[in-house]
Amino acid sequence: MLNQSRRQHLASVPAGAYQLTATATDAAGHRATSPPVAVTVAVAVAS
Repeated sequence: MLNQSRRQHLASVPAGAYQLTATATDAAGHRATSPPVAVTVAVAVAS
């Protein structure tokens, strides 16, 4: 199992709570979707 942290900068996403999933498709067309993960987007504070 691959376990990685990921940080993404998205300027146009409104602050709030989201559920994200990932979907993968192999060369044979088989598709799998991950379980959802909770993500919270906060407003950035300028320093």
